[in-house]
Amino acid sequence: MLNTSVLKELIKHSQYRTNIAFAEALGITKSGFQKIISTRSTKEETFYKMCELLDIDPIIIASEEFGEIIKARQQIELKTGIADRIQELISVLNINSAIFCSTIKAPKTTLSSIIDRDNCQLVFLQKILRAYPDLSAEWLCMGRGEIFLKGNAHNLAAEPIANYGKVAQRLSDLEKELSDLKSQINK
Repeated sequence: MLNTSVLKELIKHSQYRTNIAFAEALGITKSGFQKIISTRSTKEETFYKMCELLDIDPIIIASEEFGEIIKARQQIELKTGIADRIQELISVLNINSAIFCSTIKAPKTTLSSIIDRDNCQLVFLQKILRAYPDLSAEWLCMGRGEIFLKGNAHNLAAEPIANYGKVAQRLSDLEKELSDLKSQINK
């Protein structure tokens, strides 16, 4: 699982400098860390914590065999997900795909293509994030965290953005009318 020679070298050049300090940061004993080094294996959770502490890509300290497993997982993560998340968003917003496309100002064929390929361009993601500002970019892109940045944000986001301008204009007109009526009453 581990390429221990690379791991030791990275520890030497990190803020931890020694295996003992690194073991403490991991929350394990010196002997526990020595066992990891000698067996060249550890729990996946510990492996990823090491990567996090050293701020490195897991491939760097993975053995060749485990590196292939990680690469395969990363490819699966990249290949799947965006289509599912977009479909989940449409479902959560309680709208159909035609309304969604109209709201983000994108052709329905583009959405269909994205769903079929499970892949999309940054421009499409930007359109979604502009149309739904309370949507979490991290969730949309990576599938991590909550869908929306704030609680109940989807209620606001479900309203097509084109209506916001109309509502704002109507509100402004009504406020002006109210002001005019108040001034007439005060005369």
